[in-house]
Amino acid sequence: MELHHICGRKSSSPLNGAPLCKECHNKIGHSESEEKMLFAKTLKYLTRNQYVITEKDYDFINNYQRLHQVVFEG
Repeated sequence: MELHHICGRKSSSPLNGAPLCKECHNKIGHSESEEKMLFAKTLKYLTRNQYVITEKDYDFINNYQRLHQVVFEG
């Protein structure tokens, strides 16, 4: 397993990380649709496991406006 930084290494928010196998990590094309999909899965996993959203997480989401759709419309 490898940690993929969904929106680059600009944030250490847990919402910016997705564990991927090496083969899947090598296939990532860094498209907006991939970012949204990985972010949605990470958010779903963390909230199902009682993760509490922090100020750092809100800052991350606000810095990446394209993720608002996943949070507020997904």
